[in-house]
Amino acid sequence: MQTFGRDKVPMFLAVDVEPDQNLDVGPRGPVSWTGLPAMRRHLEDLRGSLEEATGSPLRVGWYIRMDPQIEALCGTADCAADRMSEVTFSADGDYLGLHVHATVWDADKDCWVRANDNPGLRLEHLKVGLEAFATRMGEQPLRHRFTSGLIRDPAIAVLAKAGVKVDLTSEPRFGPHFLSRTGRGAYQSASDPPLTVVRESSTSWLPHGRLPWRTLARKAWRPLAGWYLSPYLRYLSPTEYWDEMTRSIANMQTPYVSIAFRTDAAGNSNDERSRDLLEALLTHPLVRDLRFADPLELVPTTSATKTFFAND
Repeated sequence: MQTFGRDKVPMFLAVDVEPDQNLDVGPRGPVSWTGLPAMRRHLEDLRGSLEEATGSPLRVGWYIRMDPQIEALCGTADCAADRMSEVTFSADGDYLGLHVHATVWDADKDCWVRANDNPGLRLEHLKVGLEAFATRMGEQPLRHRFTSGLIRDPAIAVLAKAGVKVDLTSEPRFGPHFLSRTGRGAYQSASDPPLTVVRESSTSWLPHGRLPWRTLARKAWRPLAGWYLSPYLRYLSPTEYWDEMTRSIANMQTPYVSIAFRTDAAGNSNDERSRDLLEALLTHPLVRDLRFADPLELVPTTSATKTFFAND
């Protein structure tokens, strides 16, 4: 079994607090939030087993959706905070962050569409989220996760100026980035103050599917261990997922695991995938080398170095 130095590998477990329906809803809703209490119950059911297996307290980052779409659907951009009061959280282990989508209503298509390729709109939605979080919570968020797509200037500068210390925005999952060598790992941006950017070692809430070319892709993937990982992982079984994660972090100069789920209606494929992955982790050898952590731990350790895959 691969070990990673004397210290255990930090694992950042993020949950994006969102409505059950995601984009499958009209311009004014309605929406439901049953996924939030369901996710909390599931994590509580696994708490004892996860803590015993890792030898560390369970720590969960709850990233609350606050943006113009939530405002349109619920009346206020910060309404998800109302839902947070409906469940009990671990005061000594759980932590909060901001989650923002750049999603707009397209009247011609009669549906919500992602606007990730519109930097101006993304920046506008980000500012709405930052203001809503600060007003509602009484302080700026220290942690942030955008919807999929790399965070770049000027968004990084806006986050840093607002007091955000660490960004865990996931890498793009499809398109030309599939075979691009993106900066992986944790590094500090050139913003003032510097912002620690964590490029995820995994993104796992996407549904698990089996494609006809799965076996071929697996064989072809092995030489590309330093290339973009996330699109491939979603097609693995839960056990294979953690096998690949073990190989991935073994190639990182400063290893960590960053895994993200979204709150979703019970029985949804995303919900089932998150449950299957966590349950599979309990019996996987990697679990003994992991400890649950807050990504803020990376902030004082990345100022002088960049952490990428060793073979990049």
